[in-house]
Amino acid sequence: MTKLYKIHQKRIRFIVLGILFLISITTAKTLYIQAFKSKTIENYVNREAKGERGIILDRNGIKLAYDAQFYDLFLSKEDSTKFGAVEYFVKEYFDRNIDIDSLANRSKESSFRLVEKVPKRRIIELKSILAEYPCIEKSMEYTDRYYPKKDLGSQLIGKFSHTKNKKGLWGVEYSMDDSLKGGVSAMPFFITSRGFRKEDFSEEEFEKLSGNDITLTIDVEYQRILEQELTGQLKKTNSRTANGIIVNPYNGEILALASVPGSDLNKGLSSEEQSRDYSTSYNYEPGSTLKPFSILAGLKENKIKLSDKYYCEKGEYFISDIKRRIIDHDPNDTLTVKEVLAYSSNIGMAKISLKVGKESIYKTLNAFGFGEKTGISSYKEEKGYLKSIQDWNEHSRISISIGQEVNATNLQLAMAYSAIANGGYLLKPKIIKKVSAGTLQEDPVSIVRKVASREHLDLLIEALKMTVTDGTASSMFSNDFCSYGKTGTSQVFDRNENKYSDSIFVASYAGVFPCDSPKLVCIISFLEPEMKYRWATQTAVPVVEKVLNKILIKDKGLAIAVSDEIK
Repeated sequence: MTKLYKIHQKRIRFIVLGILFLISITTAKTLYIQAFKSKTIENYVNREAKGERGIILDRNGIKLAYDAQFYDLFLSKEDSTKFGAVEYFVKEYFDRNIDIDSLANRSKESSFRLVEKVPKRRIIELKSILAEYPCIEKSMEYTDRYYPKKDLGSQLIGKFSHTKNKKGLWGVEYSMDDSLKGGVSAMPFFITSRGFRKEDFSEEEFEKLSGNDITLTIDVEYQRILEQELTGQLKKTNSRTANGIIVNPYNGEILALASVPGSDLNKGLSSEEQSRDYSTSYNYEPGSTLKPFSILAGLKENKIKLSDKYYCEKGEYFISDIKRRIIDHDPNDTLTVKEVLAYSSNIGMAKISLKVGKESIYKTLNAFGFGEKTGISSYKEEKGYLKSIQDWNEHSRISISIGQEVNATNLQLAMAYSAIANGGYLLKPKIIKKVSAGTLQEDPVSIVRKVASREHLDLLIEALKMTVTDGTASSMFSNDFCSYGKTGTSQVFDRNENKYSDSIFVASYAGVFPCDSPKLVCIISFLEPEMKYRWATQTAVPVVEKVLNKILIKDKGLAIAVSDEIK
């Protein structure tokens, strides 16, 4: 009995000890929570949160602009003696030159930025390399705008910076800023006793604050081809600048819009001029690319026929009653109306304009949109200039018929030639295809007005085809497809001298491709090429030819669509 009692006593002792042990653990846990855990109890607050800026994409969903994480790289003041190594690093990995003497002089500053806006992914790639350069430090991570295609479409896309400029400077970044910018709202955060702020909202809630994504009508491949060919010819002709535009004539969508030289949007501008889009914001006297519209004016009112003949004075014509001398590039005897356009005879056009009359010429130019904005949405443009018929003087009928005394942009010319190509409908051009996924910015096709009949346009196109087969754009005739268009070599009016310059020209070509059911209208201009390259047939025509050929190679769908026109 005593033995059994002792066993029970031991059991009771173990139970009591166990209970005491559990009590001690619970007490210790309570004391720990009270003493330590309380220090990390979250305090919930509302703080302002800003959504991400929307993405800009091309028509095929390729990203052209989006927010990304960046670092800046600095030269450390504490360890800044290895200037040669730093110079090598910056040159080798960022392709930028830094002078050693400049490093030595500026290393005394509290902070000397070596490279700015280095993408986070690039920092990760260079992690092991940066470890070998303790004198180079990186900044805190920050958000800014990134342009993966660098200078491609730089005037069109524009630029935005979260850190330096709160508005887009130009282009779509500027014009669509209200749609792109993220919203701002008070969102819940919790803050620990140590001061850390953490988000207490879902990703879906944050996405509601994000700006709209913008899908452009631009095709990156078309844009790249256009810019490459413009840049190559710019260098060859030593032109001041060059620009081009490619449009779908049946819906007004702009497939490429370029001015060169451009600028890397991830870097600063070397000059404000690099942000200017000459296709939409440069007014100039287009010269001979305007001639088809005076011919059309006569055809529409049955005042002329393509077979009518005009004596072209063998290249030089003096009009005594207004004391005006007109010169042709090539001397000709007698030409038909069709040949006047194909060979671009100023003398022939002067005589044709007398038959057509100023009222008809003015009415046609006005109908095709010259002197007014095209109506392109969400993009900056100039409206050009077409003087009121009441202001025409004794020279105006001749001057305007050959593309003088009229100012136009290449965007206006592109839409006017699109009207020729699509059967006589002047359309509003489009640069914005969608705002966010699936939301159309506007109707697929926006018709401004009907400007000509198919019957009269077919006659005009017959003459424009001859420009390619026999006339000033005959180099295009070697291609394996049918196209038509018009060259233009216009003298720039020197306002200081109050006369047309003998040395400053704009060389242009307006082309339509292919002849039946046209798919593309392409306008190209070179400003101030060297004198030996001033003629459009030397400068602008070869570029259009190369652009169309390269697009056919890249765009298999387009190549199939025009295969029935292969000669």
